[in-house]
Amino acid sequence: MAYMASLITNVNIKVYGKKGAKMTSIEDFMPEWDEEARQMKLEEPLQSLEDMKSVILGIADQQNKQVEGKRKRRPPNPQIRPGLPPKKYRKE
Repeated sequence: MAYMASLITNVNIKVYGKKGAKMTSIEDFMPEWDEEARQMKLEEPLQSLEDMKSVILGIADQQNKQVEGKRKRRPPNPQIRPGLPPKKYRKE
């Protein structure tokens, strides 16, 4: 798989790339399986669970405030009477 990715990339560099562009190697597309990289992923996350929870709750509170603001009804316009079409469309 890494060989194919490297081959396709190199062909594209040859056809569309600038002169002197560096060709890729198979190692550029291979995953790193060393123990050090794996240990870095297993370390404690940068945020604690409480931090993540407070951020999510803050977002939810803001969203709820926006929704409540949209739910408030505007006062009716006194110039518009419900049930009657505008004067220019009435047949009287």
